[in-house]
Amino acid sequence: MNDTTTNATMPSPPSLATISLGGFADGDLITKRELCRCLNCSERTLQRMVERFEIPPPMTLGGRKVWIVGKVRAWFADAAERREAEALKEARRLHVFDG
Repeated sequence: MNDTTTNATMPSPPSLATISLGGFADGDLITKRELCRCLNCSERTLQRMVERFEIPPPMTLGGRKVWIVGKVRAWFADAAERREAEALKEARRLHVFDG
């Protein structure tokens, strides 16, 4: 199975580099549809991301699910920092056992 087939069947979550929340202030509220457009994903993928804790859950305001732009940005920034720290830790571990 090649990478193209794998990516087509299981989309990867957006990375900090691919999200485009430009034009929105940190205090702005955005709907599911707007967030999907910013993340370039479907509404179902967004729901899966929430279920897997890859993005903060929405809040309900007037019966609509909305996200605070600043919280989404912070969530992705924190996730990127955690991944970087994990990668450094793994690199140190591998270096110790390299011999």
